[in-house]
Amino acid sequence: MIDDLPENLSALNPEGMREEADVRDTRISALFGRWPALSSVEASELKKLYNERLRVARSVGATRTRLRH
Repeated sequence: MIDDLPENLSALNPEGMREEADVRDTRISALFGRWPALSSVEASELKKLYNERLRVARSVGATRTRLRH
């Protein structure tokens, strides 16, 4: 099982953020590859991981935007 992300993603350093994204991407890929045969529990996990991955992506994008200005 993958640990939940901290509420405040800025608590993660850039390397930690990449690691969290990679872990989620790996699990999402495995689940998505079995898409037609997913159980309801696996489908819920996929949705949760996808939402967390979006949070990470938004946080990274916001950080990059702040660094450019």
